[in-house]
Amino acid sequence: MADLSFKTLSYVLQCDIRQFFPSVDHLLLHNLLANKIEDDRIMWLIDRILESGHEVLTDEYEMVYFPGDDLFAANRPRGLPIGNLTSQFWANVYLNPLDHFVQVRIPEQ
Repeated sequence: MADLSFKTLSYVLQCDIRQFFPSVDHLLLHNLLANKIEDDRIMWLIDRILESGHEVLTDEYEMVYFPGDDLFAANRPRGLPIGNLTSQFWANVYLNPLDHFVQVRIPEQ
């Protein structure tokens, strides 16, 4: 029987990412997925699904800028299609770097 070891975490970071689904940058998500997926046919399909989410909820989304932002990025397609099976999975992929950042940079208290 395999020895399974699990690290228990002693903290939870609770946060709310305002207007997340309409703000997802297609190029950033495409690049994150392309780092793991080598099949061009699958990437083509991913791009078609991403295109279906372009400008999702744009009436309710207000672009927020931070110091050092690439202002040309504001013109890139944004938005995840809400309600299909990919949106929740892709949200996890997109936020995974944030999760790793928090684990490494924010010490336990």
